Amino acid sequence: MRLKDLSWRQSADKALAAKWGAMEKETLKKYLLNYGYGRWSKIRQQSASTCKILKEKPEAELHAFANDFVRTLFYNQQTEKNELKGFLLGLLENDKDAEVPYVENSQKDWGELISQRATPWAKRLQLLHRVQGLIKTFKQARKRFLA
Repeated sequence: MRLKDLSWRQSADKALAAKWGAMEKETLKKYLLNYGYGRWSKIRQQSASTCKILKEKPEAELHAFANDFVRTLFYNQQTEKNELKGFLLGLLENDKDAEVPYVENSQKDWGELISQRATPWAKRLQLLHRVQGLIKTFKQARKRFLA
């Protein structure tokens, strides 16, 4: 499992990367770890009701910076964490057809202790992803049952 296999990406959008400050990245990280990857409307909604930092950010930007966070987690995983690395790679590979800009930031932009926290954060994203899948399956089964 190698991230370099994602060669379909173009060069990094440096203007967009410079547009976001440390507070926006920290807020996005916090909401990703609370609500999970891919819940862009929920992240914007929560931001609108609390800090207002991400309220006006387009979904493509949220998605781009979330992908950068996931790539950073991938790079900081230990080699024996193959299942976790596969999950992170799967999140990024599902976006092949999406019109999402590619941004690349320094690892330290996601926290000083990223190398120590990468595994717990990746496990949290994986857990949230699994819970979202279970909820979706439950809602579909409930809908069929009630029909």
